[in-house]
Amino acid sequence: YLKDKARATLIQKYLDLGKTQEYAEGEVDAFLGDPERSTDYMMQFAFAEAPGSLKQDPNQMMQYAGIFVVGFVGSALVKAVAPYAPWNN
Repeated sequence: YLKDKARATLIQKYLDLGKTQEYAEGEVDAFLGDPERSTDYMMQFAFAEAPGSLKQDPNQMMQYAGIFVVGFVGSALVKAVAPYAPWNN
């Protein structure tokens, strides 16, 4: 599945550059057929296509930032209130 998707993506990049379909398919097949050349690309492609990646859901960065802010404010609030807590007498 991933190899087919990567193949289609790479072929489209060649077509966008103005190359012919046959040339693009030949180059991409040669690239993907050589494990020495394509392993790093396929690993990066797999991580980019993984569920939860920022490529698929850019709004996830806002969720991460929001969770960070809530955690930071909560931590600061606990530290600010701690001296007045009844169990600290």
